[in-house]
Amino acid sequence: MLGQCTQLLQRELPALVDDALQRVDDALYEFADKAESDHGYASYFEAQRHLRHQRGNLKRRFLRNLTDTVVLFQDASHHLSMVAERSFDSEELQILGEKDLEESLVLANMISKAETRYLRPLRDLTRHFAQLLRRPELRQRDIPVSPTAIANAFAAALRSVDELDLSTVLFMHKIFDQQVMDRLDAFYAGCVDFALAQGLSPAADKHEIVKSTERGA
Repeated sequence: MLGQCTQLLQRELPALVDDALQRVDDALYEFADKAESDHGYASYFEAQRHLRHQRGNLKRRFLRNLTDTVVLFQDASHHLSMVAERSFDSEELQILGEKDLEESLVLANMISKAETRYLRPLRDLTRHFAQLLRRPELRQRDIPVSPTAIANAFAAALRSVDELDLSTVLFMHKIFDQQVMDRLDAFYAGCVDFALAQGLSPAADKHEIVKSTERGA
């Protein structure tokens, strides 16, 4: 089932990512055209030029990151560790750089919104993977096609692009959210169909699902 979901994801995502990156390109051109200062114009124009140059690499890194996530999940399937999510206290938040902190908050909101949007298929897929792995507990964020995996794969690819200021990075996450994360209905429905076709439909109480917000012991 994981292989089929991965193939479906690799078919669905390239076009969605292309649309997202084109929207970013168009928006940066409009921002530059409407800039009220030479500095603003130069900043938007340079960001657009740089992203056009890196566009192919960014897309390839994103898709490769997702493939790597699947491979890691497969390698760890027999000893998958349910590691508690990290939470930051006030002192740690002060240590984080502005860019890291703001990007982390944007990613957290993006993932939370997607988890709510795709609540039912994510619950089904998590149950199916729990059955396949024979794990009594499995968090939704741990499956390699979760919103967490997809958002983090893009964030990691974006971090590999140098010379992007914070406002451009945050704007790209916003467009990625709208053009990719909000358009995964068909993908998740297809994955659930694959699972059901294989007879993987455990009862709701057969496997415990640990939500992303829950902490490990």
